[in-house]
Amino acid sequence: MNGTAIFIIAGAIAIGVLFLAMALLQLRKTLIRVEQFLDQTEQSLTPTLAELQESLKQLREITEDINSVTQGARNISDALQDTAENIRSVTKTVSGLRRETNALVAGLKAGFSTGFKIMVKNLIQKGG
Repeated sequence: MNGTAIFIIAGAIAIGVLFLAMALLQLRKTLIRVEQFLDQTEQSLTPTLAELQESLKQLREITEDINSVTQGARNISDALQDTAENIRSVTKTVSGLRRETNALVAGLKAGFSTGFKIMVKNLIQKGG
């Protein structure tokens, strides 16, 4: 029995070693596949990352351009507001000048009319 037990134990150990060896071989194959997958992934991601960086750079440039255009639009808007204010001021001034001119013309008209009437009256009275 002693010999049979040793034989069974030796057989069990041999089978265990065989399964362990097969498991290690399979693990090695799996690790090789994982390493290949990681290499392929790295190779495919490198150009993608470069493209992404270029896209981000272009996006920054576009954002800067938009900011420049927006600032330009603000400047134009400010200039238009200033121009509108200047036009309002000129309109008020012209309106005031028109009233003053109308008053001056009315006064001159009244003065010339009165002067002409007096001149005609004096000419008629003096007999000409």
